[in-house]
Amino acid sequence: MARQAIYKVLGVLGIVIVFVVGIWLGRLYSAAGGPGAVTLQEFGSTAVRQIRQLWEPSTPPAVADREFDVPRVSLEQLKEKLDAGADIVIVDVRSKEDFNEGHIPEAVSIPWQQEIETRYTELPRDKEIITYCGRCCPPPDDSARAAQFLLDKGFSDVKAMGVEFVRWQEAGYPVEK
Repeated sequence: MARQAIYKVLGVLGIVIVFVVGIWLGRLYSAAGGPGAVTLQEFGSTAVRQIRQLWEPSTPPAVADREFDVPRVSLEQLKEKLDAGADIVIVDVRSKEDFNEGHIPEAVSIPWQQEIETRYTELPRDKEIITYCGRCCPPPDDSARAAQFLLDKGFSDVKAMGVEFVRWQEAGYPVEK
């Protein structure tokens, strides 16, 4: 147990050193006007993601701290798709407890932080997938993170609902329990 902790600390220290050197070289090279600065800065960002992965394994590392802009679907658009019987998969990325208290009809529960990395393979790649969460502030929200994760895994038609589930309820749209 103590040996594992020592290895973890040494691993983090090694990553931190590589990160600091990468940033320093990136700034130095950038000041000289070199094109490789962006690559070195990306290298530093990768080190940060690796540190987070060591200390926070529940957060999928591919999108742990990253800027992204995923396609969005409004409440009305999702409701229209459901009413029209569209062949879509709705993924609720909230906790199991929240899902059991109520969710969008036909949604499947795949909690973002607990299960997305192990269960994303259950989702069909040939259907539109729409993710939603319980909150959308501060950005990026969990539905956008989950959508980006799926896009990174090769899914081609993934969108995030533009507002949180409570807005769905407030609009008087159907809720399953």
